[in-house]
Amino acid sequence: MQLRNILKTLSFKKPENKELEQIILFIQMNHLQSLTEAIEGNPGLLYLCHKKRSLLYWCSHYNNTKAHMVVIQLIKKYPKENSVIAA
Repeated sequence: MQLRNILKTLSFKKPENKELEQIILFIQMNHLQSLTEAIEGNPGLLYLCHKKRSLLYWCSHYNNTKAHMVVIQLIKKYPKENSVIAA
C-alpha cells in the first residue's frame, strides 16, 4: 500500500504486465531491436519480474543467447540505482 502511495506522489506509473509480456515476446521471437528500444524507453522494466522470473531467466528459458547478451549490456548501461519506473 505504501509503495502505491509513493508511486502516486512521484507521479510515476508502474508498468503494466502487458509491457513486460511484450518484452518477453520480443525475447521469444528474437526481436532484438524491438527489445532494445522497449527497454531503453523504460529502463525500469529491466528489474521487474514476470511470474516471479527475471528477464535473464526468460532469455535462458527460450534459449536466446543473443537476447541474454543484450539484456546484460542494458543492465550495465542502466544500473539499478539509476533506473526509474516511468511510463
